[in-house]
Amino acid sequence: MPTHARNQPRRRVLMLGIRMAEVTVYTDNFCHGFAERHNIAVCSYFSRESGFPDGVACYPGDGTPWGFARALAHAIETHRPELVHSHYPHLTVLYSLLRKWCGRGDQTPLVQTVQNDYGNYSRRNQLFWRFAYPAADRVVHCGAASLESFPDGLIRRAKTQPEVICNAVDLEFVDRCTAGESTATRQPGEPLKVGCVGRLITCKNVELLLRAAARLPAGKIEVTLLGDGNQHAILTDLVKQLGVDDRVYFAGRVGLADVYRCVAGLDLVVQPSRAEGLPRSVLEAMGCRRPVLLSDIGPHREIADGTPIPLFGVDDDARLAKLLGEYADLSPAKIRSLGNACRAVVERRFSVAHMHDLYSDVYESALGGQTIERIADQDAVTIASDAA
Repeated sequence: MPTHARNQPRRRVLMLGIRMAEVTVYTDNFCHGFAERHNIAVCSYFSRESGFPDGVACYPGDGTPWGFARALAHAIETHRPELVHSHYPHLTVLYSLLRKWCGRGDQTPLVQTVQNDYGNYSRRNQLFWRFAYPAADRVVHCGAASLESFPDGLIRRAKTQPEVICNAVDLEFVDRCTAGESTATRQPGEPLKVGCVGRLITCKNVELLLRAAARLPAGKIEVTLLGDGNQHAILTDLVKQLGVDDRVYFAGRVGLADVYRCVAGLDLVVQPSRAEGLPRSVLEAMGCRRPVLLSDIGPHREIADGTPIPLFGVDDDARLAKLLGEYADLSPAKIRSLGNACRAVVERRFSVAHMHDLYSDVYESALGGQTIERIADQDAVTIASDAA
């Protein structure tokens, strides 16, 4: 087991992100409980949006490289970070170019988190990774599948052996948001309430869910899509073409707390993505005690490993329709039992407290303190996670 970090020093950490918004990976994972362990500040490329948590020092840019540079200089002068933690390759490149101009030289350690599979990055960002990956003092992937997707040549250029620390869910926050909310209580004969959470973009493959829904008789399921994106109009037209506009609902983009409340009212959550990092939306649904159906991709296999969570091919709408029909025939008690089993998986393997322990270990290692205990063979890439 890795060494826990509860007694380690409180560090001044500057996070680099694209947006200051209520729902981002670094907001959810690092601006709540983690801000109680460390003195966290955030410097973003774009301006601050409503919903960003109070109590975290903010240094927003204006959407331009020069605006980000000014915000970064101000953050470094004011926050005096002991360590910089970037979540995007292009910001790492910008920081590397600007760090001397900002007065830090090369002395401030840089931690880089990788939040996606290599193939899911644009060609532009893949190019940025060629510079960002070797520039970081420590590289951390959000899941084993993310690490495995990166080219061996790029991994060999890392300054130290890359780590894997799985994304996690703040279950206490989930429970606060859903306390007192009515959970799904489907009566016999009522349609199965199915949800899909995420941006409406091509890689999320929402079309597969719609085609699967069209294979089932009317009244069998109802589908709610939580999120928005550039595929909204295309998917709206597809819903009409398939004749399922009476059973598909577009909820649009909602706040994180409202996402949890909506998910708690569903019977089942489906994630049909073609590519992911380690999807927090799936872990959050499981944390809300909802059973899940997942597409058969590496990150989903990582979550489903050792569990009875069903998988389906990314182009197999027939298989997904069959699974949906089977779940629609289950009793409410069985649905609840499956949901409780999913919650137990998150509690055991994807706890936010454990994730915070591991990142604190990474910080100490980058600063020249303790070295993270290895739990894998020394000839292999370390996976510092209970999910290994």
